[in-house]
Amino acid sequence: MPEIFLASLDVVMNLGEPQPEIGNASIVGSAAFNLLVISGLSIYAVSGGYDDKGEEIVEIKHIDDTGVFAVTSFASCFAYIWLYCCLCVFSYGYVEMWEAIVTFAFFFVLVIIAWRMDVYRAGSKAKVADAENAQVE
Repeated sequence: MPEIFLASLDVVMNLGEPQPEIGNASIVGSAAFNLLVISGLSIYAVSGGYDDKGEEIVEIKHIDDTGVFAVTSFASCFAYIWLYCCLCVFSYGYVEMWEAIVTFAFFFVLVIIAWRMDVYRAGSKAKVADAENAQVE
């Protein structure tokens, strides 16, 4: 959020002038950092917990909900390609109104797809839990 705010503030303050490329680079760089580094550090930082004797449980760490992670990873890669197309293919160096509207619409598409993946995952976990409970009984 800070990168987006600073880039937006820079655009508004310098209307009518050529925009520096630092805004785009900081947003793209922070998105890649958030996706890769923060995810990796989060997995590394979470411990396996402790057993009854107070000893640390060592287990393999992984991302449990890979569906939403895969959707956001794909969307991140797609966003880089879309940014390149908007700036270098469709209208060289300028963003037209239709490109901005389509880009804004992509955000809502991403949110809906990620939400549906989360709902699907919750339903799958509930079915597995119900099947395990039925086997126990």
